[in-house]
Amino acid sequence: MQQTKNKSNDQSISNSATLDAAALVTGPCLMALAHLARRGDLVCSQIADANGILVVINCMRIVQHPTVLAQACRTLSTLSLLPQNRQQIANRKGINILVRLLAASQLSPIPGDHFLSAEFNGMQVNESIQEAALAAFTNLTNSSEPNRQLVAELGGIEHIVSCILFARHGGPVRNAAQAIANVAYGSHFSVARCIMARADVAICSAIGATDFLDEDRLLEAAYRALANMALDEAAQTGLASGDAMTWCVRGLQKCGYVHVLRAAAHATAAIAYKSRANKAQFAQLGALAACVRVVSEFGCGSLAHTRHYLSAVHATSLAACTLLSFSPNHLVFEDCYGIEMYTTLCETTEHLEILNVGAMVLASVAPTASGRWEAQAEGRTLHFEKTAGLRALVRCEKWVFSNSSSPHWLHQAISALQMSPIQLDEVQAAHQSSSGKLSAHDLELFPQEYLFEEVLALTTLDHIVTNSPDLRNLAFRLY
Repeated sequence: MQQTKNKSNDQSISNSATLDAAALVTGPCLMALAHLARRGDLVCSQIADANGILVVINCMRIVQHPTVLAQACRTLSTLSLLPQNRQQIANRKGINILVRLLAASQLSPIPGDHFLSAEFNGMQVNESIQEAALAAFTNLTNSSEPNRQLVAELGGIEHIVSCILFARHGGPVRNAAQAIANVAYGSHFSVARCIMARADVAICSAIGATDFLDEDRLLEAAYRALANMALDEAAQTGLASGDAMTWCVRGLQKCGYVHVLRAAAHATAAIAYKSRANKAQFAQLGALAACVRVVSEFGCGSLAHTRHYLSAVHATSLAACTLLSFSPNHLVFEDCYGIEMYTTLCETTEHLEILNVGAMVLASVAPTASGRWEAQAEGRTLHFEKTAGLRALVRCEKWVFSNSSSPHWLHQAISALQMSPIQLDEVQAAHQSSSGKLSAHDLELFPQEYLFEEVLALTTLDHIVTNSPDLRNLAFRLY
């Protein structure tokens, strides 16, 4: 009996030593592959042609050492930067093994999924492995609808959401939010699974626990995920029922990072797009005042200053534009001096992109011919007519569309503002003899696709590889 026990212990020690030896060999090799893959698309393609993807996946199955698994996930993440490698990794069951890896994590207990983690039974999946695996998920689902659906069908979304909830450090949470953003991008099926898994609740919880002055990349990923999830009316309703709108407004109010402001503005616009109820709720939460704050602080000033914040001001103006397509919000915009702010922006900016989107905001709030006629009949002067809004719109028409015809929304706004009292009476008379409205403010002035965006996770490599082409070629031949 004692002899059998000793033999069993010796065998266990031997197996452990074998695994340690395998880890000692495969770890540096996987690290070298990751460095080589960062050399460019050609090297990524060569590694795939040399059956390197299958080798990496087999290493994950056989050498179940935490350091090796983390490095293998980083290598897969780097190899999947090349679009044609993503489907090959999926065909080699790479996505399956990544899902099982997250299922084995003690930080993501999903009831009923214990059978998924049998392959990694008894091994603690730490946050380093989680962070690397989530980066691989992000890159594998970039521009790949089949991979998005595969992740959703395998239950990967639930495990990614669980990582957001239970991870103790920012790295896994950031990568998990990026993975949700890519999985949800343009996929109604995946968005529905994300809403069912309460991904929005987990993301809002992560935003609430984040320092707005420090964790900028995590916040950007979180807001990008919220924006991409607002793909259809059902998803918008689900997001509005939680705290997503509150945190979007909070981001616009508090943050000063360009990329965070841009993502928060896109999320605001995406949730409000073509949803009157959400537009009204955003206005009550102070979204329009927050948009004016961003334009006031970052849209006006020196050319270098405004160039740095160009993308943030552009995205914020898109959010203001879609909120103002709901006419009851116009009074809120007037109260926070939004018309004056955007008039100044359009009259002073040297950036054509900002001039264009600023004019969209002014056109959204500009009075229609019917509105001007009603004010004239009542002896009122509209607030917009007291500002230089018309001059700002004309500047946009001359600068942005000097070599092309101006869009319908701009032409319509300028025409309505330039009408004389006699012309307004004639238009109103023609309107009364026909049915229907003169114009409507409920149309969106830009396509919804402007608000959605995919991301790529650039894996941080452990060491600096040599720049010598001879040594690089030698390492490739050795592999």
